[in-house]
Amino acid sequence: MLIAEDDPVSFLVLRKTLEGKGFVVDGAKNGLEALHAFRCGVHRVVISDWMMPELDGVDLCRQIRAIPEPYTYVILLTAKTQREDRAAAYEAGVDDFLNKPLDRDELFSRLKVAMRILAAEDDLLRQRRHLMDVAQRLEFANQNLAAASKRFEELFSGLPVSAFTFDDQGLLFEWNKRSEALFGISAAEILTRSVDDVFRTADGQGWLQGRYREVFAGKAISGVEWEFRRNEKEVFKLSSDLLPIHGPKGQITGGIAVNVDMTEQNSARRLIVSQMDTIRRIADELAEEKAKLEEANERLERLALTDGLTGLPNHRHFQEELDRACRRAEREGQPVSLLMLDVDFFKQFNDTFGHPAGDEVLRRVAAILADSVRGSDVPARYGGEEFAVVLPNTDGAAAEEVAERIRARVEAEPWAQRQVTVSIGASTQRGSRLSSKQAISEADEALYRSKKQGRNRVTHFDHPVSEKIRSAA
Repeated sequence: MLIAEDDPVSFLVLRKTLEGKGFVVDGAKNGLEALHAFRCGVHRVVISDWMMPELDGVDLCRQIRAIPEPYTYVILLTAKTQREDRAAAYEAGVDDFLNKPLDRDELFSRLKVAMRILAAEDDLLRQRRHLMDVAQRLEFANQNLAAASKRFEELFSGLPVSAFTFDDQGLLFEWNKRSEALFGISAAEILTRSVDDVFRTADGQGWLQGRYREVFAGKAISGVEWEFRRNEKEVFKLSSDLLPIHGPKGQITGGIAVNVDMTEQNSARRLIVSQMDTIRRIADELAEEKAKLEEANERLERLALTDGLTGLPNHRHFQEELDRACRRAEREGQPVSLLMLDVDFFKQFNDTFGHPAGDEVLRRVAAILADSVRGSDVPARYGGEEFAVVLPNTDGAAAEEVAERIRARVEAEPWAQRQVTVSIGASTQRGSRLSSKQAISEADEALYRSKKQGRNRVTHFDHPVSEKIRSAA
């Protein structure tokens, strides 16, 4: 980590404290020196004094945020307590604050929060890389689908006999070159017209007279004989076969008509058999590629939004929903609340009963969350053993009621190995310029208070901390 502090004594005390906990610490005596050190190194945590020469802590944070990943957690050391000052710092990208004079226990508690968030960011980075890999495979599937579509188009257009396709209403779609030559009608002229309209007989009846409906019932019709009059002198006697086209799941997606000039029938029929087999093979390839593409799209969407262990929305989805809820609350003048939950003594539980048992606890807590909130609320896995719930249009009192209901249900659950409880912190945002970062920071602070007060309890950020709790912290 990097410490930016212009007071040498404060820097040495902070550095010794952190190195005693195993952190690797670099230092800078002003903002510009800190920015240069950050650009030359790999620092995941920056602890900076707010007021410094050359470049203050807020401007230093802005410069850091302009640098791409990996994400860096920024903590400001300050004696400022005004909410407006801290809101401006949050806008600049500051993650957290530590009050002066520095409290060692609070420092290490905030660093634990930082480690959890950085671990979640690293997990998101790994997921992003996995999504990129899936996207590449999806692009490959798209290319295969496009190639198969092109092969089908080229084959259909190059058939030595007249062929066209139609839907269940008899509307024409594909119309190959041989059809253009035989009937003297271009492909552009037949689009959105029906077969009965294009091929009206002398008695005014349509050529198929609704027989395309039989094709969509699954029937193959062979040897339909009819005449087509191109002009007063040219009359063609034709024989047509009507066949259904099946999709990847066996459903009928269209019909195809193959039309043979009776004078060329014998030679053409042999070609038809071969070409129709090829068409079916290409159609099968298209169906297979479409099925792969649909599967890849579904997998990509699930990976992007869902936590694999619990089935809840993941950290990325949670952040999007919280940002959206804050914008809506600001627009509509409504409050929005946030709950942060942490499974008590989860590391000790994992060490005692093993990770499979720990995973089962996380799944059951997730199920309790999903069952305890409204349809408009968003329960999510924040990371590790920590969960979050976004509560739109919910004030502080209602948020505490929801939190207490969740806490009580977890406590009352018949756990197999031993009693499991959760500590919950709540925050409520209202008014203008709502900040999702501030909501998370306040809920996390309230969660910290719940743990300090003995765990298995609910604390709201807006409630003052007793002097006993302050001295313990």
